[in-house]
Amino acid sequence: MVPELLVIEQVPTCPRCGTPGLLAAHVPHGWVNANGVPVEGTAIVVLCEACGSDDPSASALVTFFKVHGQVGEATVHDFVRLARAWIRNARVPAVDPEAFESDVRAWRCGAFDEVADVDADDLDWETDASPPPGEAD
Repeated sequence: MVPELLVIEQVPTCPRCGTPGLLAAHVPHGWVNANGVPVEGTAIVVLCEACGSDDPSASALVTFFKVHGQVGEATVHDFVRLARAWIRNARVPAVDPEAFESDVRAWRCGAFDEVADVDADDLDWETDASPPPGEAD
């Protein structure tokens, strides 16, 4: 799969920090499942001013948007060059196993049923947690 820019009306917010995205792209993404079988597909990565500062190809593209605001006839060649470099280097961020487990525990006790500011580490897991499906007493 060749990475591709997404032409969409509204770029999603950055999934890492929640700030507005500047650009989004489909990039190859895959892993090996529990059975040892490769799972291949794509994922959307978002160019973000805050999270892109550590990546030279992302920061160059962020700078382009700060200077030019948008792609115009006079800047399209620079944009294409910078966008290609960003896409070549764009990676789907790794999942933080501790944050994932915390989210799973919070979900099991209903913390995601409503929009609420719940810290999963503050919950009483003995009384608040529902057993996972198939593990009921």
